[in-house]
Amino acid sequence: MSTLEQLLRLVRAAVPDVRHELDQPNPKGAGFLNLWTADKPRREHEVVVQYRPKHGFGITADPNEEGFGMGPHEVYATLVEAAGRAQMLLSSHSMTQPPRGVQLRELRARVAKLTQEELADRLDVSQSAIAHLEQRADTSVSTLRKVIEAMGGELEITAKFPDRRVVLSLDEVA
Repeated sequence: MSTLEQLLRLVRAAVPDVRHELDQPNPKGAGFLNLWTADKPRREHEVVVQYRPKHGFGITADPNEEGFGMGPHEVYATLVEAAGRAQMLLSSHSMTQPPRGVQLRELRARVAKLTQEELADRLDVSQSAIAHLEQRADTSVSTLRKVIEAMGGELEITAKFPDRRVVLSLDEVA
């Protein structure tokens, strides 16, 4: 049984009338699961779950979200967390919100849970260089990529068009 099938089983335990479409996972286990409740036959309230083995479960519940090239609104590390969130969204007919933009300072402190000194050590620069970087309105993609990787993340750049969003390959950008 695939990970997404396990998630569906957990969701069904709390929302027995849930309907679904499951894209068969690729050989690495990644795939999509679309869920909606039976009382919404036209899928006015759909919850989309994206699973990527090393990244976790991405969840989006937004009728205005096209989804092409766009990441999920929320990400959960475990099957139980993702199933619980999907159950809540289906039961309450509530929506997810796309993540808001954050400043580099907030990303370092709240997400990576690092001080300026700790990040400076990882990058082999001074603490004042980190303070200066966090105050800049403009920085190069290569610098930003190094900083994000030092925080334990991976940088993605999204091009936003009127009708879609597309994630750019950093190999092409940098």
